[in-house]
Amino acid sequence: MEASKVLKKEIVLELLALVFFVSVSAYALFSLNGKEEGAIASYDDVVTILDDKKFEGIDIASDGKALSNDGITYTITNNQKGIINYEIVIYPNIHNEEVLKQIRVALDDIYISDLSSLDRSQGGYVLGLKVLNSGYTKIHSIKYWYKLDTDKELLKEKVKFNYKIELV
Repeated sequence: MEASKVLKKEIVLELLALVFFVSVSAYALFSLNGKEEGAIASYDDVVTILDDKKFEGIDIASDGKALSNDGITYTITNNQKGIINYEIVIYPNIHNEEVLKQIRVALDDIYISDLSSLDRSQGGYVLGLKVLNSGYTKIHSIKYWYKLDTDKELLKEKVKFNYKIELV
């Protein structure tokens, strides 16, 4: 009789421990899947991380207002043995020149340009040529917005960009 009480007590404790373990595992799985990490890529010992979680989208703004907003953070780490030269290239999802002529872009809150005035590379626009020493990391900020005089009819086409680092 006493043995069955002890056995029942152990079974109940083990069931509670199992329920606790399953609950904690399910919570961890859902919380990890719910967090969106930046897009991480590694190519030829160059690691890039793109973080656009704070970017609220493209809108009409003055240069000053647009620069005060959060942008996209692009982190580049050089794990090669030597210095690398790279270009940051952005690729729009649309090819309507009327819309693209209205977009302004900024790299690191310093270099501000009209998108259409940038050099082209394989269907994209080159934001800048940069140099990075071996073992170092650079963090770039990319922001873009429509000019103040943009016709609101052009905003019907939603512009999004893909980003790429090209070693040169």
